[in-house]
Amino acid sequence: MPTYAGFQLEVRVGTTLASVTTSPFTDSKPVDAIQKISYDYDQKLERHESTGLRIPYAITEGIIDITGNIERFWTGSGTDSWYRGANETGSLTTYYIGVYPNGAVSGQPYRALDSVKFGKSGKNHKPGSALMTDSLDFMAIREYTGSL
Repeated sequence: MPTYAGFQLEVRVGTTLASVTTSPFTDSKPVDAIQKISYDYDQKLERHESTGLRIPYAITEGIIDITGNIERFWTGSGTDSWYRGANETGSLTTYYIGVYPNGAVSGQPYRALDSVKFGKSGKNHKPGSALMTDSLDFMAIREYTGSL
C-alpha cells in the first residue's frame, strides 16, 4: 500500500488524465492541507485447489481493485463540491488524482489514478483545536506512473 505524506507532497485532482500528468496544471486543482494519501492496489488473486492435492494447482487473477483514502485538514472555509457535487443524487463526477511525492516539479515522479470516484467523506473534530480533519474514501480503475 503506497502511503505518501510530507512537506513536499502535492496532490492534484482534475477531470482529465492529462490535467494531472502534464504541466502546466491548468485544468486541475491542488488538494489543500493534505496530511496523507494512501491506496491499495489489489489483483484479487485466487488460489484453486483440487481434491487429493496438498498444494493449489493454479493461482488466477481477478478484477483489479484500487481503493484509497485522503486525509486533510478542513477549516470550514472551503467547499466540498469538488468531490461530492452540489448535493445532487445523480451520477458522481469522474476525477483523476495526481500524486507527486517530491512536489509537482519538472523531472519528478508522479503516480496518477484513473477514473476516480469519491464515496464516503467523514469529518473529525478534536477538542482544543479549530482544525477539523476530513477523510475522503475513493475508488479508482487504473494507476499510471511516470515523471513530469
